[in-house]
Amino acid sequence: LTDFFRHYGSIYWSTPVPRIGSVIAKKTELEMLLEMEREIGHHSKETLNTVTVSGILFMLAYLGLPFFLRATFTGVEKAIEAKKAWIKSRTAVLRKKIEKAQEKAVEDVENHRNTGQALVTYSYENFAKNAFNDQNRPVAKAVSKYTTCNLVSRYPKLQGRGLKVHRAPEPSDFRWENTNTFGSNRKVRILISTSLTLLVLAAGALIQLQLEIWKADAINDFSEYKVASADARDDNEFLLKQLRVRSLSTTSSFVIVIVNMVMHVIAGALYRFERWHSWSDTEKYLLLKLSTAYFLNTSVIPLLASPPERIFQKRSVSSAAAVTTVVPSGDWAMCST
Repeated sequence: LTDFFRHYGSIYWSTPVPRIGSVIAKKTELEMLLEMEREIGHHSKETLNTVTVSGILFMLAYLGLPFFLRATFTGVEKAIEAKKAWIKSRTAVLRKKIEKAQEKAVEDVENHRNTGQALVTYSYENFAKNAFNDQNRPVAKAVSKYTTCNLVSRYPKLQGRGLKVHRAPEPSDFRWENTNTFGSNRKVRILISTSLTLLVLAAGALIQLQLEIWKADAINDFSEYKVASADARDDNEFLLKQLRVRSLSTTSSFVIVIVNMVMHVIAGALYRFERWHSWSDTEKYLLLKLSTAYFLNTSVIPLLASPPERIFQKRSVSSAAAVTTVVPSGDWAMCST
């Protein structure tokens, strides 16, 4: 790895990214459980038993809904003891898993198994730019050279494998806990997450389509009733038909808002499942996915769900046409045909 990138300039440090994601993820979970145990120890029975808004929010947000339900039906003291017992059993299991994960990580390093990524630090910034320019060529330039049979334009490969070179994220931006997920595994996770978002979008589209059909029928019914019953019209029925049209229009707007909220919640819950390797990539993909989904749900789907313009056919009018004429006597007379 170092010899390959050295021809771009002097290298200060380089290393493949090891498979340590599972170790870090389990240690993070262990730290959270220990912190929860300390928090329970700081809150006495009297404090948790006090019915206040802050106490209820603390139990729901930090200790979880099962603890809150247990404390409600069996008492706070029994709920605390049960929670402490669960934390102890869970921490014991996690410590065993961390030990096995550490042994596996050391074995992977000794056998040169890694995530397929590497961090390369050059002594000067210009050397890094040389690597970027050589590996990341414009698509149009690369295609033109390939079409002219200029084989020199092929990207330099590392042991016969192509590379994707980009600027490394900041240390605080890199998500080391996700380094065990890479390649096709991460692509499948992203596909599943995107598919769930599309399913919610499709469900919202079907609901909007059905509402538009009902609204079109309601408008047609309201128009026919208004024309046919202009003389002898029941005001209550007229208001009900008018209310039905307006309620369907309002419901259609609420469906758009609700679908946007559901997609936001699902996307926020699944960003951990996608296992991106940096927070910047996580937020960038989340923004792109939600922006596209919001645009489709608020603009494209309502436009496609709206029925086409109705074609009004001419109807024969049975009423007579009135013609106004002037008779010699100077009086007005009506002649019907």
